Order: sequence, then C-alpha cells, then structure tokens
Amino acid sequence: MKFGWKRLLAVGTALVLSLSLSAPALAAGETAGIAVQLDGANVTFIDAVPEVKDQRTFLPFRAVFEAMGATVDWHDTTVTAVRGDTTVTMQVGSTAATVQEGTSTRTVSMDVAPYVKNNRTYVPVRFAAEAFGCNVGWDQAAQTVLILDPEGLIGEATFEIMNAAIAGQEKPQGNQALDGDFRIRMNMGADGTYDMTGEVSGVASQTAMDLAMSMDLSALAQEMTAEDLGVTEAQADAVRDYMEDILKDASFAMRMDLDQGSCYFNVPILAEFLAEQGVTENTWYSLDLSGLGLTGLTAAQTVTMEDLLDQMLTGTLDNAAVAQSLASTVRMYACLFQDAAFTRSGDTYTAVYEGAQMGMAMETKTVIRMDGDKLQDISMDMTMSAAGTAVTYDITASTAKVDMTMTMSEPTTGMEMKMDFAMSVSATTKAPETGLPAGAQEVSLEALMAQAMSAGL
Repeated sequence: MKFGWKRLLAVGTALVLSLSLSAPALAAGETAGIAVQLDGANVTFIDAVPEVKDQRTFLPFRAVFEAMGATVDWHDTTVTAVRGDTTVTMQVGSTAATVQEGTSTRTVSMDVAPYVKNNRTYVPVRFAAEAFGCNVGWDQAAQTVLILDPEGLIGEATFEIMNAAIAGQEKPQGNQALDGDFRIRMNMGADGTYDMTGEVSGVASQTAMDLAMSMDLSALAQEMTAEDLGVTEAQADAVRDYMEDILKDASFAMRMDLDQGSCYFNVPILAEFLAEQGVTENTWYSLDLSGLGLTGLTAAQTVTMEDLLDQMLTGTLDNAAVAQSLASTVRMYACLFQDAAFTRSGDTYTAVYEGAQMGMAMETKTVIRMDGDKLQDISMDMTMSAAGTAVTYDITASTAKVDMTMTMSEPTTGMEMKMDFAMSVSATTKAPETGLPAGAQEVSLEALMAQAMSAGL
C-alpha cells in the first residue's frame, strides 16, 4: 500500500467522518416541514414546498433542477431538464422516464409518478437527483433531504497534473511493511512541557492494513494535580503513580479491509476508565466503510482525481452535518489541487493558495516532483487558523517514506504542540490481519455514536 493521494484522501476522510456518524437512515413518514440540502446548503422554495406522498419525498420540479444548474421546460404533461449532455424527461402520472446521455438514451421505471398540485409539478427527488449523477440521502432527525452533486462541487476544475502524479506512482507488487516513530512535545505554558513518544508498525496490502501503535504518555501524569485527578491531596501521589503506569504503555490497533468495507480498532487503555460500561482490553470498535464510499479502492488501480473526489461523495447519506463536511472537503480539494492552481518549472509543479476554506484562514504550498512520467515525491505545507488558534502541517510522501511535522499554537492559553512523524515502507511476505481477533468484543461505532446523540451527549 503506497502512500499516495488515494490513501491520504480515503483514510483521512474515514477518520474525520467517523466522529460525526449518526444512526442509519429511517424511512420518511408523512411529515411536514421537509428541508432540502444541496451540496451543504439549504435550497430555498418560494411558492411550493417539498412534501411526502406514498412514503416518497417529492420536490417542486423547477426548483430542484434549477438548483442543480439544469435548464427546465414544461409542455402539456411533459417535464424536461437539461444539464450538459444529459436530458431527463418525465411525464405527469407516468412512472416511465427517459435519460439521454450524449447519444445514448435509456428508459427508467420509477416507483412513483410525478403529479401536479396547485399548478406546480412535483417529481420524486431521488430519481431526479440520481439522474444527474448525484448521491441522495435522508436525515430522519432533521427531516432533510440530502443531495451531493459531484459535478456541481467540482465545477470547471480540471486535474491533469494531479492525475499524472497519481498515475506516476510506483505500483505495489506485494505486501508492504510499515515501520515508523513519532515524538510529541506539548508546551503548556506555566503548567510545564511534556514529551511523548511512540512507535508505529504494521502490514499493508493493496486493499487492507493491519496497524499497531504504542505510546508513552506518562509525562501527562507527572504534573497532574489533585484537582485534575478528582481526588484529595492525600490520595494524589498514589493516583498519579497509577496513572503514570497506565499511560506509559498506551497502545492502539487498527485492522482495515477496503474490499469488505470494514475497519476495526482497539484502544486497551479505555478499559481502565470505562469498565463500568462493559469495556475491556479486548473491546474492538467497528466502522462500516461501505457507508462512507471508501470501498473498492486499491493501491494497484490507476484512478483519477475526479474518481477520488466522486468516491468521497458515494455511500449512505443520513446525517446533514456529515453531508456538509463532505461537500466542504471536496470543494477544498478541488480548489487546492486543480490545474489552475499549479505553476511549472521543469518537472516540478507548485501550487500556492492563500484564502479561506471551511471557515478557516488557510495557506498551502503543494509541490509535485516528477521524473518524466514517474512520480518522485509530493510535499505539502499547510497552515490553518481560526479564532487565534493556528495549526501547521508539513508533509512529504514518496513511495518508500512519509515524513510529517505538525505544530499547533493557542495564544489565549499559551499552549503549543509539535509532532514529528516518520514512516518507512518496504516489501514483506507477511499479509495484514483484517478480521477481529479471537475472543474480541465488537462494539459498533455507528451505534455508539447514535446512542450518544440520542442521550444528548
């Protein structure tokens, strides 16, 4: 598993989204007050509003298609929407529709038919949006239709430079051994400075990864006060020693299989604090990657940047916040890595950006070094800041090594943090473990998050 853009985008997106997952979508009931979110923004309906009929959500024809940038027409009982080389035609009262893409035309059978109400034509939202290549979902809690439109989010951006870099990566011939280490220094101002270290090891194939991490976090316990520990002064020394022992060997393990859409991770230290909730050192949390659109990616495939961005928008949509995050992330990637962002000097391509993304001030510099059609390495410097807090990343990735430095500063508290990480990649005959270990206690992360949300946590 080479550390190219495909992995950085896929794994990074999975980790971000896992923090905001909700329960699976439920069927829409006969409910008023339905909202529609297109690419993270609410669609405004002026004289006709979405409604549910026969347990399907219908939207006013003109409003939904024009919001997606289509040109619409209505003649007698026939409604037509055109965007680019795609034409969608529907008949009021009929479940038969046609979709023409270029010179190819297909007839599609819908499970419900468009209808007219108060001189407005209503169409089934799922068919209407999917006909133009959109992903459609439903947030039951927010009573909101969710639509993600890859074409609308990417716009006119092209990615020939990024596609050449992706195609120029050395393709793996077998399994890869991962070996790395990291160091974290936290300056807490008057509360002191703490150093933490760790090691990372594992095995990766074209579609799977088995990763283990060990960390020495004992420095965190050394300066804990009785108030921090929630004990009396007389108890503090003993509890501090106990915490230091626990944190000296903090570990984390992850097993991921993109073919199966599965990801499991284990954090044994949680058993020390969540034993009353039934958590043990053998508790493994599971995450369904298929719902995030992260299945089917292999290191051996030659894909394009467009494929990667489109893949990020594929999967089950059942949470408005997740849909907004996905839309913002794709817009950001399209802005940072489009051809128009790069300048060329020989075989080196450089993109510099200064602006705002996802509510943060952002400065980035991306450098791609090629040797003919072969990728040498990619580096990226990024600084993000909001409300005085600044985070800086410096990452360089090649086929054999990944180096990363991250710093964070928070001026109001004087806190500063710096992390240095380095990992090497080499061939191995060992295969990654992807299933749960024998005797493991599985806990669904999606179910856990849903339970926490329902409890108002």
